[in-house]
Amino acid sequence: MASAGSSTSTQNSTLPEYLAPSVNDLLARSNALTTGQPFQQYQGDRVSGINDLQREAIGPAVRGAVSDGYDRQKAGASYTPQNTQFGLAAAAQYMNPYQQGVTDIAKREATRDSQIQDVRNQSMAAQAGAFGGSRQGVIDAENQRNLGTRLNDIQTQGLNNSWGQAQQQFNTDQARSQADRQYGSQAAIKGGGDMVDSAGKAFGMLSTAGLLEQQTEQNYLNTGYQDFLTSQQHPYDQLSFMKNMISGSTPTSTTTTSSTQAPGMSTADKIASGISLFDGVKGLFGFAGGGQVQPASGLKQARIAQVFGSMA
Repeated sequence: MASAGSSTSTQNSTLPEYLAPSVNDLLARSNALTTGQPFQQYQGDRVSGINDLQREAIGPAVRGAVSDGYDRQKAGASYTPQNTQFGLAAAAQYMNPYQQGVTDIAKREATRDSQIQDVRNQSMAAQAGAFGGSRQGVIDAENQRNLGTRLNDIQTQGLNNSWGQAQQQFNTDQARSQADRQYGSQAAIKGGGDMVDSAGKAFGMLSTAGLLEQQTEQNYLNTGYQDFLTSQQHPYDQLSFMKNMISGSTPTSTTTTSSTQAPGMSTADKIASGISLFDGVKGLFGFAGGGQVQPASGLKQARIAQVFGSMA
């Protein structure tokens, strides 16, 4: 019994007999879709994996070139000039081995000149009647001292000249060696940089080509998956088409009386109202004589609900 202040709504619909088989077939197919088919998992790949070009881009060849390039740059940058001091060992290596022979010749000529001077001094002493005297002894001693001094000067001057020449040659070799090492350092830095740049370009080209190939493959996979979804949706599209055909071919006469439901509707009234609506839907599809509609669940039930939503 409805509570005070409430009203009921009655809807009467009539389905022609010639549409009953079509409606029953539509319901049977809907029931088969919702209860007779298990969930079908897509068996294909969804995501395109890494390809050979991308593997080569991050492979050992490119990584090795980058590593070697950085090592060369590091080795070149670590160059420091070597300042070797010129000493006796270096002098012995660079001094002219024939310099002493030249010095000895000069000393020999100095000794010969001294001997000639001794003969002259003795001749002069004899002419003066002082040969063998103390005066001659002083002259001879002075001549020997001069000879010793001259010989030492010749030896020292020869060693000095040889030392200077050796030092000059040592400095020349050191400058050339420093230039060579500096050039090698710069070449290592440049060569290492070129290797890194080449490896970077190779990585970029391989990565770009690999990405293009991966995107192309992904497009194929997306198309396959979309085809699968379309095939899954196809039966429901057919049901929707049948529903539209039946709805467009159904002449119905409807009498509706409605009023606003007053607040405080009892639970019994709500149940009674729900039963009346359910009976109306059954009557629409020809099940007023006791036919039963089995409820379904899940995604397929939602799709069926979309199909029959405008027919209720």
